[in-house]
This record gives sequence, C-alpha cells and structure tokens, in this order.
Amino acid sequence: MNECAGGTGMKEHTRAAAAPRGPLTLTVGQEAALARLGFALERPGSVAVLCGPAGTGTTGVLDRLEACASRSCRVARTSLREWHDGAPVHPADLLIADDAHVATAEMLGRFVRLVHTRDPATRLVLAGRGRLFTLLSRDVGLESLVTLRAILHPFSPEETAAVLSTTCAAAGAPDDALAECADTIHEIAGGIPATIVALARVALVIRSSDPARRLVGEDIELLHRRVSLDAA
Repeated sequence: MNECAGGTGMKEHTRAAAAPRGPLTLTVGQEAALARLGFALERPGSVAVLCGPAGTGTTGVLDRLEACASRSCRVARTSLREWHDGAPVHPADLLIADDAHVATAEMLGRFVRLVHTRDPATRLVLAGRGRLFTLLSRDVGLESLVTLRAILHPFSPEETAAVLSTTCAAAGAPDDALAECADTIHEIAGGIPATIVALARVALVIRSSDPARRLVGEDIELLHRRVSLDAA
C-alpha cells in the first residue's frame, strides 16, 4: 500500500484479487477516505470500515485501494453476499470484504475472527452501507477491533458542480454546459454522485441535438419526470 498511504514494508507477492472493475478517478472526499484507510492499514491485523450510501463511490475507493496495494502485497477481495459460515478465506496481506452490511452481526463476527485465526497479521477492510455500523455495535468485541471508520457522504452543491463540469468536458461539451441547471441536478440526485453523473449524461445527449441550447432547471425536471415515467 505504499502508493496509497506511505508504505507498509510488506513483501511483494502475486496478487490474489481480480482486476479493478471501475474507473479509478476519485473525488476529493473519496481520496480522503482512501487516505484514511491506507493510514489505518499500516498496522498488521488492523480492521478498517468504509461506509456510504449507494452511489457515493465505495466501489471506486475499494478499486483504487486494491490497485495500489496489489503492487506491494497479496490482496484478496470477496463479497459477504456470497460468503457463508465455513467457507474458506483466501490467504492475503489485505482482505477487502464488500457488502458487509448484508451479513448478520453474528456472521460478521465469525468472518472477522476466522480471518485473524488463519493469519493474525491480515489487514481487513469491511465495506458496505450505513447498516454496517449498527452490526458492529451489536458485537462489542468486534467493534473494539475496528481501527478506523471512513464514511462517504453525498456531494455538496459545489462538488456536484465540479463533477458536472468534468462530465461535460469528457463528453466534448463546454465545461459550463450544465451550469445553469446544476442546482436542480443536485436537488434531484440528492447529492448522490452516481445519480448526478447519470442525469448529466442524459442531459448532454439531449443537448447534442442542439448544441447552442442552454439547458436550465426546468429542462432537467422535465427530463427526470419522463425518465421516471418510462421506468415505472
């Protein structure tokens, strides 16, 4: 994890995890969460937690963590949607367990203890939605093992505006093409990054038919209503 958080001194190994599955460009908030995870994982046997609502970028943060750490240590990644009691755990210096919020508190405790029984030095990241904190609080012993909690929040209006500018530029449109409807997109999306980008991309497709047109809030509201009706 040297490029993510200043180096762990781990021996280099062949990677055990799959290749990263998503884009590795992170926002400032996501980069901050990644840095906090990297710092926490400097200590052998540490347990770090990453939480955030759906669409706030937990997968992107985990992808970047995995990509950085795999350059210097063995990394394994699993989903607790698929893990069951008694299932083997891949040996790794860093184990990333996604979808941890779907487990029961008892299952989560058994999983963590199994990992550290196999190798007490394994660094573990538990990632999922906010319910994960509730699960941890139900097992005092497990909660005491957690070194750090990193939380991803919905975007602020300023962060939404920055993402819209980047999305426009990536689509070949002026970076201020959606500036007049940024507040409306932010409100409709509730600050959720994935929804912000999805709305922006659809809006830019519509704009492409008339590049001189300046989209405003009313256009986005109409677009959102049409998409919602089509999905119903």
